[in-house]
Amino acid sequence: MLAEQSNVLGWGIPAGVAIESVAAETAEAVDDQRLGLSDGSRVLLQAKRQLTAATSEGSPLDKTAVEFVRQHLADGGQASPLVLVCGPASSGPIKEALPRMLERLRGEPPADANDLESTNEQQRSSYDALVEVLERAWLAQTGAPAPAAEFVALLSRIHVTVLAVEEGGGDEANALNNLAGFVLADPAAAQTTWGTLVTEMLGLARGQRGMTRGRLQTVLSARGVGLAVVRSYRDDVAALRARTATALGRLERHRALRLANERVQLPRPAAAALRAVAEQRSVLLVGPPGIGKSGLMADLVANWLDDGVNVVGVRVEDLSAATEDELRRELGLTHPLADVLANWPGPPAILVIDGLDAARGADATHTLVTLINQIVSDATRWRVLASVRTFDLRHDAALRAAFSGLPAPDFTHPEFGALSHFSLQDLGDDELGALKTLAPQFAGLIEQANPDLRSLLRNPFNLSLLADLATRVEDDRLTRVRTQLELLSLHWGTVVVAPVHERDRRERALHAVCTAAAASLSLQASRDAVLGTTERDEAAVLGLLRAGVIVEHAPLSGFGQAKVGFSHNVLFDYAFARLILAEDSEGLAAQLASEPDLPLLARPSLVMRLEDLWARDDEREEFWTLALLLADDTQGVIARLAAPAVVAQQLDTFDQLAGLLARLVDPVEQRRAAADRLTYEVVAARIAAGPDTRPLSTVTPNALEAWAKLAAHLAHRDPGGAAANWLALALWQEAGAS
Repeated sequence: MLAEQSNVLGWGIPAGVAIESVAAETAEAVDDQRLGLSDGSRVLLQAKRQLTAATSEGSPLDKTAVEFVRQHLADGGQASPLVLVCGPASSGPIKEALPRMLERLRGEPPADANDLESTNEQQRSSYDALVEVLERAWLAQTGAPAPAAEFVALLSRIHVTVLAVEEGGGDEANALNNLAGFVLADPAAAQTTWGTLVTEMLGLARGQRGMTRGRLQTVLSARGVGLAVVRSYRDDVAALRARTATALGRLERHRALRLANERVQLPRPAAAALRAVAEQRSVLLVGPPGIGKSGLMADLVANWLDDGVNVVGVRVEDLSAATEDELRRELGLTHPLADVLANWPGPPAILVIDGLDAARGADATHTLVTLINQIVSDATRWRVLASVRTFDLRHDAALRAAFSGLPAPDFTHPEFGALSHFSLQDLGDDELGALKTLAPQFAGLIEQANPDLRSLLRNPFNLSLLADLATRVEDDRLTRVRTQLELLSLHWGTVVVAPVHERDRRERALHAVCTAAAASLSLQASRDAVLGTTERDEAAVLGLLRAGVIVEHAPLSGFGQAKVGFSHNVLFDYAFARLILAEDSEGLAAQLASEPDLPLLARPSLVMRLEDLWARDDEREEFWTLALLLADDTQGVIARLAAPAVVAQQLDTFDQLAGLLARLVDPVEQRRAAADRLTYEVVAARIAAGPDTRPLSTVTPNALEAWAKLAAHLAHRDPGGAAANWLALALWQEAGAS
């Protein structure tokens, strides 16, 4: 089983079919051992230390016949092998002659079992002895003689194998050679491992239990046995190691700030805490866009590799698989990924999945979550460390179900108290303070910033944008920035599309990247496709590459084309909002309704647009206009829920709801109905955004007052309405806890 040599035993097991499990003292009629095979079939073994051709009732051969007939009748026509395993002290006719007769029968089955020809007296006598005890057992168990064809079918299932596995036996030597050559990382451990295996098998027999190959590998590892990768999976493991090295290379840019011509890596104390959690159990790394999740994942993968830990790292951005088989092919594997991991033995290991939110297609997301569920539920040596944006986790019930458990102490997000997660927070004072030593001039610029900008710069992505701008924009202009959208806009004009004479060409190239991404529901695009849309404008693409706006990725296999993508997903989201999404509200709503798959990719960009409209003016007229258009039944679920999610997170005062409340009393019934639907979704989004027991516990005191006033307003307008009742219950829960 461990050496994948099941076919050398014969028994009719096809080539390529492996033993996957073993059970002892089973409930089967042939009960000594049951082997489960990789094709779903089984082999049943009955062992006799010493066997002769004696046919008297109660003889070892007679008892075996009784068990074989009972099993055959119970199987109802199944043809799984029934194996009689005997020791080397058994008689010559049983060890040598009988197996040849059974092979002849399987090769040319006679119409009647008694018609099978023999070549010598030993073959005849041993075969006749077996037929005699089988016929007697059949008659005793059924009350009638066995039909000729059925009796031949029974005989064709029977195999006789001699195994000399006792100390000094030839098969024990073969087992030791297989252990040394195919199973163990250290061949010198073969003898002690053989002793461990014998002990484990005796334990299975005493407990009438079974064990899969994966479980046996886990048990041996726990006993301190160093196992080699299963032979048929070694190429796949090599492919995963290579894929991990590629992923780490592509994540390298996220590990440090780029300041002029140097790179500065800030200390992240959270890294040690996350490593400790991830080595114990599967966990989600959660945080807002740009908080440094990819950089932290890259640090951990690099450290684990340096320490000799088995780790597999993949970037979801590099994948587009909508099915498990497509994922297997994209990773360059022969077997499914979960099977490869199950057959890669050793001490606890980590599967790192960076950026689950980058799977912008529903099928791709489902494939990855299904994989995670399988690995977590199988309880193998593998732990899963995956990263995802807070917003995406909030709206992905399947992903939350896959990571049910306890949060990491001191790194808990209040919304996810029942999830195994690690919430990555803004940079702390000590982390930012390290810049005083690492980059004093840049640290001085941060000191001059207004409070809003200093708060923004606790996000590593925003800090990297400022670093990009530091040598290009006057300090006075930089320090007046107050929002992330202002920072992105300044970066766009100064870095992305500068110099001015290249603006149109660069925007055309970026438009091509975004358009290709929309077509494939991927964050990357073929470099050749981008050039084909820009009249082969290599200079524009090269300028964007040099500016660090986009990055180029070589094909992950020997085939395919180079791809380009934005250097950070937030840059992609901003570019998509700026270049692809229609500028006016009516046009944007029509665009999203006419392209049902677009919101899968553009949801973060749509949220950016909505957040911009929310912050743009106190009346929020444009925001509510777009929100109502998106609440229409012609929109998909993702588009309909985007505006309510923004309100749920941004609402701070009751006055900010004035535009919505005014539309609830619109004289036009259709517009009033749309406002009702939007109000319901806004309340539902706020309830969903908090913990189940206290949905409003994560809002500020000002926001809590705003939600309370909305509850009163809705109760007065529609006392039995669902939205009013939901809010009333949430407020009651909050009051009871305070």
